[in-house]
Amino acid sequence: MRSYFIKRPRYEIQPEEILLDTFSKTSGTQSHKLEFPIQRKAVMLLVTLGTLFLAGSGLFALYQQTFRHAKFAAQAQENTLRNVMLQAPRGKIIDRYGTTLADNAARYSLVVISEELPRSQEERSQEAGTLAKLFNRDQNEIAHALEKGVVTNGVTIYENLSLDQALVFRAREQAFPGIRIVGTFQRTYPFGASASHTVGYTATVQSQSDQKGIAFASRTMLGKTGIEQTYNTALEGKSGFITYEVNARQDILNQQPTTYYETGNTIQVTVDAELQQYIYTALANQTRDKKGGAIGIALDPNNGDVLALVSVPGFDAQKLSSGMPTQEFQQLVNDPRKPFFNRAVQGEYSPGSTIKPFLALAALTQKIISPNKLVDDTTGQIIVQNPYDVNRPYIYHDWKVCGWVDMRAAIAQSCDVYFYTIGGGYGSIKGLGVDSMKKYLQDFLWQRKTNIDIAGEQIGFIPDPQWKEQTKRDIWRIGDTYNMSIGQGYIRTTAIQLATTYMAFVNNGIVYQPHILKRIVNPETNTTIQNAAPEILGTFPVSRDDLQIVREGMRGTVTTGSAAARLAGLPFTLAGKTGSVQTSSNLENTNALFVSFMPYENPKILLLVLVESGGEGSASAVPVSRDILEWYWYNRLNKTP
Repeated sequence: MRSYFIKRPRYEIQPEEILLDTFSKTSGTQSHKLEFPIQRKAVMLLVTLGTLFLAGSGLFALYQQTFRHAKFAAQAQENTLRNVMLQAPRGKIIDRYGTTLADNAARYSLVVISEELPRSQEERSQEAGTLAKLFNRDQNEIAHALEKGVVTNGVTIYENLSLDQALVFRAREQAFPGIRIVGTFQRTYPFGASASHTVGYTATVQSQSDQKGIAFASRTMLGKTGIEQTYNTALEGKSGFITYEVNARQDILNQQPTTYYETGNTIQVTVDAELQQYIYTALANQTRDKKGGAIGIALDPNNGDVLALVSVPGFDAQKLSSGMPTQEFQQLVNDPRKPFFNRAVQGEYSPGSTIKPFLALAALTQKIISPNKLVDDTTGQIIVQNPYDVNRPYIYHDWKVCGWVDMRAAIAQSCDVYFYTIGGGYGSIKGLGVDSMKKYLQDFLWQRKTNIDIAGEQIGFIPDPQWKEQTKRDIWRIGDTYNMSIGQGYIRTTAIQLATTYMAFVNNGIVYQPHILKRIVNPETNTTIQNAAPEILGTFPVSRDDLQIVREGMRGTVTTGSAAARLAGLPFTLAGKTGSVQTSSNLENTNALFVSFMPYENPKILLLVLVESGGEGSASAVPVSRDILEWYWYNRLNKTP
């Protein structure tokens, strides 16, 4: 069946349209109309609103172009600039003679500029693959760094690139959007392990800028131990910036430094680098076949300058600062000899017989005994009644039979019986007793910090009956007092504390605070920012006459006493005191101590040597001390800093 369409003119009016129009005209009400005129008020309102909108838009555009042009221009310029932070060189550390102890070596690093990275992960992955081939590195590590760099500006991909590697990358830099090569610095330590506990080391920490468009050139160096830690703020420099101008495709159009970095301040220390190294080598040789470590501390007793602060074993600060492998680091941490442990300030030891000059001074001050009174040590022991069993008396032995000795001879020969007598009392001599011994030792600056400018210092410990009852659940016995009288038992001191308090025997009772800082210097102007002046730590409340008596006893140690045989023929006068501390029932576990000063008449150096498991003090600590002091005599006493 076919369909037919009626063709009619385009503008032909249908009948129904005429009928509707007729109906609307004949209707008597407005509601029957399909159309009616707009009211004049509505038209005026629309015209007014339109005019106001157009006027407002025009004024806003005029304001933006006229008054905010500078801001938008700056923002547009900012969008074409990329800022990379220039790491400031850390300040040098030099010894008292200007010898470098810590410096910087130029290195190169690859860092991520987040805004320039490809937006596609696939593109970033391809970039990581290309870079891995260029440097023969692991692609996954690079890809991980790039993904991290998407959200964290300034991520370091590689550190410590060589100059050749840097040049290879620079030639192809345009092929790696979002990656820039920048110059950085790595800390260097010319004296290695010998100065490790004094100078310390730095570690790197990832820094993140809070400023838009700024990436850190590398992770920031932070002092972790030693002088690097104590004076970290002074050593840190002020970073600068390089500005890259880039186009829409992130191609570099121009590069120029906008802010130059400022090098950190130079720290000059009181340490003598050659003496430090000499002591370390001597002690390392002495302990090579032993399970323990050793300490060497040299002070200028006239002002508290630390000439050397040695703890053996040390560690390789260079490897730590440049990035030591985790496995190697853990080996050091777990090493039973504890290379990270600064024995000089952190170790707490029984002082052994080095306590005897202090107790002799206390006995003279309290008038327990006359310096010339003779004490019987012809049997090499004292016998004390046992209140619990009269048939089993307590016997306290001397290390040797000294005969009849006065105070000077007792110090020189280190006679235990004499110090049992003045410490705990025996026969007709009452003795100081534990409370008085503790009081005087505290007056002599024991059990307190020296405030040396090295972190981690301990304070030692002086026991008393109350402490023993609370911690050991036992009463204080006469044997405890006798042990304390010869520096054994529960009493502890630190090497730096012991060496520091020995200054009193040189300075008529005055003790200076030990310090390593000599001065802080601005490297640009070579002007001194800060000088370290000597500070008095304390003064012994004793007479000069009593101090001189004890000094004479210490001089006797070298001429006729416990160290005489090993110190014969010295080209200078010397005084000192030996000490030995048995740390277990095994006689091999005996720490050896020797504290000395020279020249005797006008001392220029005070030296403490402690050798763990070194046996008797005269067997190991004394020979090493002689070697060190002779070196100092021939190489330093006539040299002006």
